[in-house]
Amino acid sequence: MPPLDDNPFPLGSADIKDLSGSVVNVTTPPVADATALLRRYLRESSEGEDRPGVVLAVSGEPGAGKTHLAGQLLRQVRELRDSNYEYTYIEAPTGTLFTLYEKLLADVDQTGLRQRVRAYYAGIVADSLENTGFPSDVTQRLRTTKIDPERFVEQFGLAQSTYLTKLRARLTEITGRGELAEALTLLMTRRELGDRIWRWLNGSPPDQLLQDHGVKTSITSESDALSMMGALIRFDAERVQRLVLVLDDLEKTLPTAATPEPETLLALRDLLAQAVKAGVFLVLCGSPEFFDSLARGDGPPIVQSIEMDRLTVEEVTEYITRCMANTRHGPGLRPFSDETVRHIVSIADGNPRRVIILCRKCYELAGDSGAISPETVEEAAQSTQTVGQGQSAVRKRIGAELARQAYPFHTNHPVGGPDGPRVPFWIPVADTGCAIFVTGSLISAEAAERPIADAVAVQDWVPDCRTLVVVNGFLSDDARKALTERVSLPPLIYTPTRFSRDFESAILRLVDQTEVGERRQFEAIRANLKRMATAQSNSQHFLEMLAFQVESMRTASEEQYAALAKDLRRAERLEEAEPLPREVERLFSSVLASLRTLTGVDTALGEAFGISAPGSEVPGSAMALVLRLQSGEVMRALGAAMLAESIIVAFQTAVGDWQRRRGDPDGSSPPRQDRDALDDLCGNYATLMQNVPIHRLSELADSASGVMAGRPADIAAERAGGAPVDLFTELTDLGFRVRRAVIPDADDT
Repeated sequence: MPPLDDNPFPLGSADIKDLSGSVVNVTTPPVADATALLRRYLRESSEGEDRPGVVLAVSGEPGAGKTHLAGQLLRQVRELRDSNYEYTYIEAPTGTLFTLYEKLLADVDQTGLRQRVRAYYAGIVADSLENTGFPSDVTQRLRTTKIDPERFVEQFGLAQSTYLTKLRARLTEITGRGELAEALTLLMTRRELGDRIWRWLNGSPPDQLLQDHGVKTSITSESDALSMMGALIRFDAERVQRLVLVLDDLEKTLPTAATPEPETLLALRDLLAQAVKAGVFLVLCGSPEFFDSLARGDGPPIVQSIEMDRLTVEEVTEYITRCMANTRHGPGLRPFSDETVRHIVSIADGNPRRVIILCRKCYELAGDSGAISPETVEEAAQSTQTVGQGQSAVRKRIGAELARQAYPFHTNHPVGGPDGPRVPFWIPVADTGCAIFVTGSLISAEAAERPIADAVAVQDWVPDCRTLVVVNGFLSDDARKALTERVSLPPLIYTPTRFSRDFESAILRLVDQTEVGERRQFEAIRANLKRMATAQSNSQHFLEMLAFQVESMRTASEEQYAALAKDLRRAERLEEAEPLPREVERLFSSVLASLRTLTGVDTALGEAFGISAPGSEVPGSAMALVLRLQSGEVMRALGAAMLAESIIVAFQTAVGDWQRRRGDPDGSSPPRQDRDALDDLCGNYATLMQNVPIHRLSELADSASGVMAGRPADIAAERAGGAPVDLFTELTDLGFRVRRAVIPDADDT
């Protein structure tokens, strides 16, 4: 509640962030319908009914109360104080539907999205622990993410890979997009990739690392953005019992006086359908023109539609009375009266925002006297621009808009000759033109007579011209009607946030009206020029794309040629390679066979896929391998074994290359430099193997218990003389034994 001497009427438009309930509300029919619809939606969900969602379209002119209604709906959800009911408000920025998608991402942010993914992951882990002996309070704390599921899985040595596979599958099922599921999983597990993933979500092409993980397509068009927005809405809605999502000021996202592309409309239709399917209460707030644009052709379905009405005298009286209860005047209408309320409604034309602005100014002017008369209301209207900008600022804005739209125009121009009446803005069209006038508040039909007289004077001098009046301030219903009867287009009220679109649309209509009739030839020329410009632009775009494709083809060809040359050189080396001595081959084969027998992965995979049972049409079970992999120690031991195997294979290849380079057709002892090179290879092998934790290989033997069971850690491998040697010794001494086998008479000193 504000202090007693404060102005009780808010300054500016509705603050959607103020959900405290202190905002004064008047329940108009549209508000009652919308809140009843939301109340029914929330009641059905609380009763456990699995009902589809709702799409509610709220339309109205600027200042009609769309954002205020959205705030009331969000407060209704907030008052439930239930974490199963969430709400989100997104104010569309000026731009396109793609920028709306970017705003949605910015509202979520990386951290918030990662936390949502972790919540899904926690649920999967908790589900797997049911009926396994874990305390129920542990699984419950996991579900509420009071326990970090990633640390929990690592601490207890659980099957992380299995859980992540289930997470990807679950996210794919919810969002319908496998690439998004992969990206979200990486966002949780690989934090260092967060910025890359975020850039991809915002429309950048995926880099090579993301492509390697299966994220290959880009989000480049409005339809792509809408599709991704629908996927993210489903992702968010699945976590909670009910979700209320408000998208406000949507008229900012559509092109001026143009129908969206068919694929954009189709994607928007799909987004709304997906929201309904996911059980979301989706509120779309926009101007009537926005919804008219969507209705052209096969527009998206609107389940419910509400149009904000102008306020009546009774509703304004109720609003003022509630506001005044918080002032020194106490309950009642004073210092306003029934007469001043009617005057306010007439001058503001029932527009809620303008009613509030006028009430605030009247209260300021009343001061200590506390008297608000009809004259006070008129003074308030005349002294208040709708947005606090003077006429000069509005004129500059009009000039900037005409220049942006590439219309030739003159300012303070005498029409029809030097003695003709002057107009603030004149757009020449053929042998006539369009006149634009700028005026302040027009609070009555009498006040509108001045701009009407100016417009008529111009039309007398140039009979075929068209006229438009821009009003910076209040426009009463009587003044609006008077202007509409005598001026070419209805008056345009200056509203900074949407003036560009409104003004461009009005000028298009104005110029089109001027070009009809006898000037069809000029219209045809203009249309042809426009088509030529479009064609030139398209041709330039085509040439740029063609150059890009040629360059890409050239680069790809060079890369393919280089890869082919490399493969040919490698094939030549293989053909020329000398076979290793039989004893050397036996050493490598023996240690690799021992290592693979110990891990048993190949055998287990063969059983799982039926490879090890020729002739069998039924694959074996994968559970044996899965159960074994759930042990963190076994996984680490397998990693060490795989790394050791890779080092051995690389060492074997290097020795083969050394043999090829040496040649040695007569079996003579190699020269000193070749022996030094072999010593370096063997020394590098020994250094690498010393840094591999091969002591962990005992884990594979100690815990085998029949699954992937190899022989014990002292697996016997027969030397040439038949004596057994343990695998640890085989791995560490391989370099020494290979050197002795390659150069039997080598001097070890």
